[in-house]
Amino acid sequence: MAVEREAYSSDLSDEEWELIEPLLPEQGRMGRPRQDLREVLNGIFYVIDNGAKWRAMPQDLPAWETCYQWMRRLQGDGTWEKLVDEVRVLDRLGKGAPSRPARSSSTHSPPAAAKAGTGAPTTRARRSTGASG
Repeated sequence: MAVEREAYSSDLSDEEWELIEPLLPEQGRMGRPRQDLREVLNGIFYVIDNGAKWRAMPQDLPAWETCYQWMRRLQGDGTWEKLVDEVRVLDRLGKGAPSRPARSSSTHSPPAAAKAGTGAPTTRARRSTGASG
């Protein structure tokens, strides 16, 4: 029995879900029944849209481990790029959730490049106060 929760601005709209659901992998015949993929994707988009850490996901979304594992799986098989492209098209057509910021196709920003400089220290070195002549 699914518990109703308050919607987040990053949640998939019905139109978005209908468009991307066919892109997702089918449930295998073996193993445990999987969690509701719409809620898993809502968890993934929550992290992306809010710049949150995986472990800081709200408790009313699926477990962060589940969302993270699905994110890695979808990235690994190329499904994630297709999924994000479909959602982006809806957003551009104005058919997605209202006032949603554009989504990135990755979960994190690449590290900032090191500043090219002279290699000089940025702070002055202190003199030792010890008794070293």
